[in-house]
Amino acid sequence: MILATLHLHQTNFNFSGKTPSIYEVKISDKPVPKQNSILCHVALEGKYQNKEIEISHDKKYFLLYFAKDDMSHTLKRGNILTIYTHLSLPQNNGNPDEFDYRRYLIRNGISGTGYVASKHWKMLGNDSNLSFFQVAQDYRDKLIRVFQHLGFHGDNFAVLSALTVGYMNDLSSEIKEVYSVAGVSHVLSLSGLHIGILYALLLFLFSPLWKRWPMLKPWMYAIIVMMLWGFAFFTGAQPPVIRSVIMATVYALSCLQPNKPLSLNTLSATAFFMLLYNPLWMYDVGFQLSFVSIAAILLLQPPIYRLLAVRRKSVTSFSIYIKQKIFKRRDSAIKYDWMSSFLYAIWGVVTVSIAAQLGTAPLIAHYFHQLPTHFLITNLWIIPVTTLVLYLACFMLLMAPFPTFQQQIADVLNYLLDLQNEMLHATAGWPLASINQLWLDGLEVAMLYFILLITCRCLKRCTFQRVSFMLLCILLFFTYQLYDRLSNIPSRTIVFYNDSRKNLNVHCFDGRGESWLFCVGSHKPYYSLYKSVSPYWTHLHLPTPHFLPSDASLNHISVHNGIVDYGGKRICLLCDNRWLDRKCETKLNVDYLFLSSSYKGRLMDLTNLFNIRKVILNSSFSDYRRELIEQECKKMQIPYIDLSINGALSVSL
Repeated sequence: MILATLHLHQTNFNFSGKTPSIYEVKISDKPVPKQNSILCHVALEGKYQNKEIEISHDKKYFLLYFAKDDMSHTLKRGNILTIYTHLSLPQNNGNPDEFDYRRYLIRNGISGTGYVASKHWKMLGNDSNLSFFQVAQDYRDKLIRVFQHLGFHGDNFAVLSALTVGYMNDLSSEIKEVYSVAGVSHVLSLSGLHIGILYALLLFLFSPLWKRWPMLKPWMYAIIVMMLWGFAFFTGAQPPVIRSVIMATVYALSCLQPNKPLSLNTLSATAFFMLLYNPLWMYDVGFQLSFVSIAAILLLQPPIYRLLAVRRKSVTSFSIYIKQKIFKRRDSAIKYDWMSSFLYAIWGVVTVSIAAQLGTAPLIAHYFHQLPTHFLITNLWIIPVTTLVLYLACFMLLMAPFPTFQQQIADVLNYLLDLQNEMLHATAGWPLASINQLWLDGLEVAMLYFILLITCRCLKRCTFQRVSFMLLCILLFFTYQLYDRLSNIPSRTIVFYNDSRKNLNVHCFDGRGESWLFCVGSHKPYYSLYKSVSPYWTHLHLPTPHFLPSDASLNHISVHNGIVDYGGKRICLLCDNRWLDRKCETKLNVDYLFLSSSYKGRLMDLTNLFNIRKVILNSSFSDYRRELIEQECKKMQIPYIDLSINGALSVSL
């Protein structure tokens, strides 16, 4: 923890309030086009003070959003720029239980963010020197272009790029959801599974050599490790791949000793040295899932295999029955044949999948609030198919000197990816494909892992005391769950969610398990809000709210022209200029005027229509516009609330 704190302190930066300043920066990664801007990962070179630059000796990294124009499209990695902008800490929307984007960026070494308007930057030059990781990314991009040249496109291209080189930017939300619901999202993340597949192939190729000449074994393992590190380089040297190759390296070294090659001690030592290099990896979800899954396989798979494995006699009898009925063979005296080996192999895969799923289930429920239910079925075939895809992709790249043959392999690979995606689409569409809206806090996750450890001890040696203690822990877990559910029963409230994308969102709770959500805006308001705020109603153990259309009249709530009436309160959501220059004889009483920056008028322009009791501003306003509206509120003696400062507002009825 001390080392992690020291690493986090390296991102500290002395921000200059709200005043823009002139900085010199260097673009350290390839710019990423967004809907309305160009995102650049930059390193701060210095800050100008009185026309002189103060060189920054400690490298600080920022995310800058450049306004889209003809000049910003020319930005490239290595460009050195002077910019005029206001740098600030990464900001969250402040909605309950939403993803902590600010903490995520800081843990990934980002000190802050900023927006650079058009003509507020100037090109100084270009630094053509590339770091090791930048060279690795260039080679990865070359491989991606090869895939495009060979005719891969759409979901097939996105899945192939994720499987082979870890490029996930082209994965659509739909394909991610399909793989997640089917229980095989780990396939899309280039990490331990893929390194293990390559390690198995290299082991198969080199093991005959050291079996024939035992003195070659250390040298063959050294070659295998070097080839794995070469693969990590060509995939962009991404942290998940680096971690997996480190694990494979430790495993290869442990295989040189006569005892059990991989144990909990080896796993713990690997985690210790990796965290010594980068303590912030302990907060990485991929790091946690990787080590927990391996630890679960080491601890849970052997007792599960022994507990549920079919006795050898039963397996042999079943094998003989299959051969007699299907293959019409009568050699029943053979006890251990290919059928028995096949059944043992299938059961081994099943127990490994069960152990890994049990080990990662608490973390998956904690971070993603869902659990797949068909993982046993999908993992039985997805791992062989993924293995085949990875091997074919490697073979296809090696066939570059023979373009015709390479294209034929690419066609086969395209067909295989089509088949894989279609089968997963079908699996994800099955009833009860996943258990959704799960909520586990940190204490509940710790309790579940403690229960798993006790269960593991019971599987090894079942005694009355151990079983009693395990049942007591399970009872305590469900008691805490019941307490959490009872203490989070929502009352009759209205929640104003904050959204920096000019959307306005109001959530009305009736206190009896039902709620209604009304959103207005131009940036897919319902979809963006659902992704960010759904953990909140999951935490409250509520079903998905009813999404209200632009005009609706129900027993408890009504919506018309952006005005919501609920619980004796009237809310006007204004994200356009529909009420400008309008008058009426009788003014409408509005308890809450909810504004976004899409409204271009003044507050005074609305007083001909509304008697406004309170103004709420979301975080889409610029500092200048926000100050103008706040001054108007003070002049008119209208209370106001700024959600960019306070986050979401909850009003009890």
